[in-house]
Formats: sequence, C-alpha cells, structure tokens
Amino acid sequence: MVISHLHAVAEAVDDVLWVQRTAAGSQARWLTREQRRALIEDHARSGLLGLADTL
Repeated sequence: MVISHLHAVAEAVDDVLWVQRTAAGSQARWLTREQRRALIEDHARSGLLGLADTL
C-alpha cells in the first residue's frame, strides 16, 4: 500500500483509491483505469499550463 498526495504516484500504481474531503466528510472510491489516466493527463496539462504562465 502507498499513501500519497502526489498525482504522479497514480502512474506507477495500478489500483488507486481516491480520497476526497468534502463538506459532508471524506469520500473514497476506486479509480478505473480510464479515470486514473484522465487524472494523470489533467495533472500534466495543469502543470504545463502553470509552467507556461511563469515563462
């Protein structure tokens, strides 16, 4: 088991349990392969966009 706040960890782990804090409390769900891939791509895009803002 790996517990991490780093999205990049999702690239190396097949089974990802995503935990989110909400106003009603924490919610946990297993990500599908497609959800995991989308998370990685979204994180990469946002990082690249943030990098472009600094240039």
